Amino acid sequence: MTYTVEFEPIGIRLICEEPLTVFEAARQAGVSLRSICGGKGTCGKCAIRIRQGIALHLVEAEREHLSDALLAEGWRLACRTVVTENITIYIPPGSLEESQVVQTEGVETTFAPRPAVRLLPVVITPPSLSDQASDMERLAAGLHEQHGVRNIIAGLPALRALRTALRETDWQISAALRGDEIIAAYPRTHDRAVGLAVDIGTTKLACYLVDLESG
Repeated sequence: MTYTVEFEPIGIRLICEEPLTVFEAARQAGVSLRSICGGKGTCGKCAIRIRQGIALHLVEAEREHLSDALLAEGWRLACRTVVTENITIYIPPGSLEESQVVQTEGVETTFAPRPAVRLLPVVITPPSLSDQASDMERLAAGLHEQHGVRNIIAGLPALRALRTALRETDWQISAALRGDEIIAAYPRTHDRAVGLAVDIGTTKLACYLVDLESG
């Protein structure tokens, strides 16, 4: 059995074959509804009005975001409203998702960075028959002699990266340190570290890429 969901005033009709929420029906029809919470019923941004037809299961989330007067007029949350029969939905302008805007300008400030991760160039003595110290021991000695760094540690992923970097770049590498821990090793061509700062807001995602040495 099929039924239709009509979206007004957009003028789009979707034919359905199984129960689904108005939010899911809108997505299938190419109608972008606001949903900061991802369709979980917590933001209340996807309010719609039922003009003809009946929806199932009025849930507590709708009582939290919509007044009794609005509920009596047929207002519901699209992400919580399940339909199983022919229905006509009115979508107010405030419930439609606006086109995404990319911000390309901002205010740049000068600051002295104090990064948690340092990238240090290291030249390491290759092993020989008379000198069979481990890669980690050689790196520790090189960091101590060339940068005054002592008592370093490293996890398995960093040790694997160290082994590859040393043998691909003639024992000249850049070691990434976080405190006293080696977290990565790169060929010597990687001589500058960059950091990415991310701010995840309610309606905007902001990223800032910075040279950790110069700021």
